[in-house]
Amino acid sequence: MRRFFLLSSVVGIVCPAFIAPVNAQTDSALAGRMMETLRKTIDPAEQMWRLEQHRLYRQNNPPEAFQRSPEFRLFEGRSAHPLYGSPAAPVQSASAVKKILVLANKTLYADAIAKEKIDRYIDDVRNGHGCTVVLETLEGGKPADIKAVIKEHYDNGGLDGAVQIGKLPAPWYESDNDPTTGAYDDYTCDLYFMDLDGQWGDANNNGEFDSHIAGTGTLGIEIFYGRVDCTTMGSYGTEIDLLSEYMDKLHNYYLGNVPLNPAALGYLDYDWRTSDNHLKEIYPASGSNELIRWTATNPPVNKSDYLNNRLQKNYSALQMWCHAGYNAHSHHTGGNSSMGEVYKANPKPIAYFHDGCHVSDFAAGRGKSFLGGCYVFNKSPTALMCLSGSRSGQWLGLMAKVMFQELAKNASVGQAFKTWFAPYQNKSEPRDKQNFIGWNYGYNIFGDPMITLVSRNGVTAVRETAPPRNLDIHYARHGGAVTFFYTLPGKACVDLDLLSLTGKQVQSLTSGMQDPGPHSVTATSSAVANGAYIISLKTGSMHGSQRLNIVK
Repeated sequence: MRRFFLLSSVVGIVCPAFIAPVNAQTDSALAGRMMETLRKTIDPAEQMWRLEQHRLYRQNNPPEAFQRSPEFRLFEGRSAHPLYGSPAAPVQSASAVKKILVLANKTLYADAIAKEKIDRYIDDVRNGHGCTVVLETLEGGKPADIKAVIKEHYDNGGLDGAVQIGKLPAPWYESDNDPTTGAYDDYTCDLYFMDLDGQWGDANNNGEFDSHIAGTGTLGIEIFYGRVDCTTMGSYGTEIDLLSEYMDKLHNYYLGNVPLNPAALGYLDYDWRTSDNHLKEIYPASGSNELIRWTATNPPVNKSDYLNNRLQKNYSALQMWCHAGYNAHSHHTGGNSSMGEVYKANPKPIAYFHDGCHVSDFAAGRGKSFLGGCYVFNKSPTALMCLSGSRSGQWLGLMAKVMFQELAKNASVGQAFKTWFAPYQNKSEPRDKQNFIGWNYGYNIFGDPMITLVSRNGVTAVRETAPPRNLDIHYARHGGAVTFFYTLPGKACVDLDLLSLTGKQVQSLTSGMQDPGPHSVTATSSAVANGAYIISLKTGSMHGSQRLNIVK
């Protein structure tokens, strides 16, 4: 396929404007009309800049040898939690999940802190949903290698969805004459992982798919797919730190400490001001839903209102209809909401469903940051998931009513997406016409696809009488020494150890019975080599850890 690149001083892309249709037309007619208008307004220079970022991302992330641990771990059903006792009843849903697959990066899982967080997540999911969880650790290879692992588990007893934790090779799709842009385009395409029986082709063998037909299967999806990949957000911290922070707030959600308010916000910018919005279907009987449209006389829809007002309210679901690029929302009024501004806003809503181009185009961010990631991997204790698109023309708008209705039945986000998208994607229209490639091929779920937005049980019911699981440990440097501080809730036998990143003990700092209350231990680094370590504090039933870099 032909490919053109433009080296430009452009620092970001914002998908240009088009006028949204008014209500009742068929999905195909809606998409076709919008694409024709969109095509006329796309800036070729901006499009070329984005393609260049994609090329650089692939160049900097070449295929590596595929590694898969020889055995996978199976966690069947619900069990008594070692700290919280007998689990409560699982989440009740009209479309309950029976089995999911966790695909963890092998090197990431070898890190003791990451392993602890991932294992805890698995406990939370299987107890919260009453489902079986399979853990595979792998890395490198090509998307086909990852898909083969997924299909192996799907063929062996069925599978509802997969959750990627850490970096794995991403599938790409390309088109010479894309119906949305009217020119060459490419983008990451998780649909490849979700469609397990369709036929995908790569005619020029360049590592990017360029055709998709049913073959002997279907064009719909068999599973959902979610991404918890913190390597996409390198500007805001290390992968371990970002993963730890995200998994901690996710665990807090599963414990029941994140309120699920029956409130959804539909926020419609200028070009969608006359459109309907189905987000209210999640909470159809609630008086707390809001639908806010751009108006000419008193426009509440603008950058300042969005960042300082709407993102600071405790909606459980928010749908933003606004032009966007990988790095910003482009408001009709008041300027752009950049990804950095979204991150710093510490957004309070739990789940985000964004209508806008490139919101989840993590490849354009090249490992530094991207807009969708700033909604999830931030300091907010409540922001957990963003469903959006990696390409031009991603539009959930009027098409995903069924998904929101499934969420109202307390289906997980991933399962609700699958229930809607499987038959919708399986329509018989040509793959390069109307609403298919243009709207459907770039959807991504960043964050945990297992969250529900109506109610959540799992370990919640036993939370009140449960002892704390984690111990906080902090440290301060002074000269060539480090002092560690911690507080014990009760008398306990304490082990404070310096560990390697693989969990091997390097040095014991203190061991023995200690009274409740604050404690401190001072150690020198003279006998330890420079490098990264883990400080581990254990009391038997409780555990705390911190990463420590030693530089002398």
